[in-house]
Amino acid sequence: MQKILAILGILFLPLFLNAKSNTETLGDILSATIPLSCYATTLYLEDKKGQTQLYKSYGTTLALTYALKYSVREKRPNTNAKDSFPSGHTSSAFSGASFIHKRYGFKYAVVPYLGAIYTAGLFYFHNRPFMDGIGTVLSSHLAESSFPSDHTAFMLAIAWTLFLSQNTKKLGLILIPIGIISATSRIFIGVHYPFDILGGIFTGIISAIMVLSIKEKLRPINQTIFSVTEQILKRKR
Repeated sequence: MQKILAILGILFLPLFLNAKSNTETLGDILSATIPLSCYATTLYLEDKKGQTQLYKSYGTTLALTYALKYSVREKRPNTNAKDSFPSGHTSSAFSGASFIHKRYGFKYAVVPYLGAIYTAGLFYFHNRPFMDGIGTVLSSHLAESSFPSDHTAFMLAIAWTLFLSQNTKKLGLILIPIGIISATSRIFIGVHYPFDILGGIFTGIISAIMVLSIKEKLRPINQTIFSVTEQILKRKR
């Protein structure tokens, strides 16, 4: 066990040392945490067969990723390094999430998949229209990655969650078109491309479906949060 952890530490050490920004650091953490949590799960469950499968699957992922990196030689957008494709961070994160899915079931892989998707998003930079000299900006905005639209993802996640819940279905039906209209306005003010909005809609809907699929697993966490909040409010009174 100690040898394996040491090997994993050596593999990921360069990632942390080479981090240049908070975004990269967060991506480094997620890309390492997801597969390490998989390994920790196999240890906790004493799943020897699962450990063997993880070694093979993760090892294959690393081998293919770096073989492609040094074969394709895709230039990175922010440096002259020619090892952009495929993303090692994304490969690592999705390898771990897929292992949990195949080995223990989809409901246990929801959170790892969300983490992997978020990791992929951190390293995909897509210019906003005003960064490409397109259109007129009606509202000032930072020159940051535009895909997917986080406003759209947030609104659609809430609206779709309400729509899929029996007691709030009507409210969800009202909020879905409001969310889409609000999302479309982001194109009008010049800070998003239409593709960004579609990505946000897809992300919001998929996130809502995935979280609702494990809502019973999350119930104890919600109850704990509500209980702690209630205790804090009582003390303030």
